[in-house]
Amino acid sequence: MVLFFNIIAGYLAIPSDIKDVVNIFHLSEWRWWTHFLIPSLFPSFITAIINAAGAAWNADIAAELISWGTHQYAVTGLGAYIAQNVNNKPAEATGVLIICVIVGLCVVLIWQPLYRFAERRFHY
Repeated sequence: MVLFFNIIAGYLAIPSDIKDVVNIFHLSEWRWWTHFLIPSLFPSFITAIINAAGAAWNADIAAELISWGTHQYAVTGLGAYIAQNVNNKPAEATGVLIICVIVGLCVVLIWQPLYRFAERRFHY
């Protein structure tokens, strides 16, 4: 769903002047897709990937420890570690700090370079 809304927003953000130029020059469908539409939507696609990855990771962290009635199901991971150490504030803070460091590294090493590439390569 995130991808769908970001792609629609990306399409609506394309300036009407560029759409008019495409219509005036009667580009073939192949050229329209490869030289106009895909490059126009690529930054929105990167934004959608970033949002979807963040949402998926949040869901994964939240699902690592689940209580169902009297049963408790856990897997090894940061979410379960934090949930199991709710009363141990230093351990809980350590788990949250580790998550912050991992997210920061992902942003700096993966998402920012990818988004800069999309902005530099595909823009108007």
